[in-house]
Amino acid sequence: MAGAGLDHQSLRPSTLRIIDMGRILLCAALAVFSLGAQTPQPVDGTPLLRAKLALEMARARVLEDRYDDASAALRDASKALADYAKDSPGPHAETASFIRTEIDSFARRVPHNQEETLLRIDLWRGPVEEWYAARHK
Repeated sequence: MAGAGLDHQSLRPSTLRIIDMGRILLCAALAVFSLGAQTPQPVDGTPLLRAKLALEMARARVLEDRYDDASAALRDASKALADYAKDSPGPHAETASFIRTEIDSFARRVPHNQEETLLRIDLWRGPVEEWYAARHK
């Protein structure tokens, strides 16, 4: 053997397979580590999809008693509804703007009352779900 390298001809096939598997595992671990180090990306998609998903997230956070996280999700829904109103003028835009105003007011101080909070979120989800369903028929 010349240098510090291995003479692959002198190794048994089972040993070579173990070395290859080790290399594969090392590459996989490095890939997972590098992907995990990235910052989470915002939800892509149409403003309506973003609003729908954010309201669903807010509802889930309330069910988990994570009211601060629910408030953040509501703020995301509000931003998405603002984009939707800007992109879709007409009666839906007016309703979206009204819902957004309601969400903004509510998100400032989400009450730690699961029943009341879920009721409000479900009221806002209704029109958003209808608009989304109508666009994807």
